Amino acid sequence: MALAKPKINDLEDQRIEILRTFLRSFQLDLVGCMRTERALKELFRLPEFEGVARVTMGLVLAMKRDYSGAEHHLARAATLRGEPAVAQARLSAALHCGRIDVAAALLERAELVQDPSRLRQILTNAMQVGMFGLAEKCVVELEKLKVEPAGEKSGLVAECIPDIRVATSLMAAAGVSERDIVDRVAVAASVVALHAPEHPFVVYGFSATPDAGILYEFPLSLPVGELVELDWKISEALVDTFDDPLSELIGFSTRPFSSSLRCVA
Repeated sequence: MALAKPKINDLEDQRIEILRTFLRSFQLDLVGCMRTERALKELFRLPEFEGVARVTMGLVLAMKRDYSGAEHHLARAATLRGEPAVAQARLSAALHCGRIDVAAALLERAELVQDPSRLRQILTNAMQVGMFGLAEKCVVELEKLKVEPAGEKSGLVAECIPDIRVATSLMAAAGVSERDIVDRVAVAASVVALHAPEHPFVVYGFSATPDAGILYEFPLSLPVGELVELDWKISEALVDTFDDPLSELIGFSTRPFSSSLRCVA
């Protein structure tokens, strides 16, 4: 029993390392995932550690795009530890699985506490779903705290910060709401999630300029021909879903995976 706490900490560290490797290489260590899952199941039998183990299990399954499995374990964890204790894990799981609408709904309820680490996390997640107004609020709060908005471990490169303000100004000039952007990110993301199920979904290229507008890029380890075809599928889905895809304001494209891609992750 005394070894359970160090063990759960080690398993969470293993999950994080699997995720980091996945984001760097775009190759998911399925064997490592299975070993971690097996060890976590042993901790489910220990009441004092079950809740934490369920959260880690949910995040491991989310990396594998098993959203129903992830939600099963996170729901159980919420009954044991309370919903606030699993809120960020639910958000991460939704993003891993391309559930932009779910992630946006969770972010709408997020509290902007005076904690740099938490503000950076919300900032990164807000950019991933297209909630630029929320992202800008986080930047303002971080500047009030006199800390860098894009910290070393935030998953957000510093060069993206000015683009957030460009994006919000473009939206204001066009009379476009945050929900308008989120809905279009959700459609593009759903197409990518459907056609590239083995790729990490939380890595995006992002830029926003007054001339070119807002651009999301999905880096994928696919042949060029498949990337071009996927671009068309995204465009068709946007046209089929919306009377106005807002193509002059926001665009989406795929590109070959490269570790040099400026992104939020």
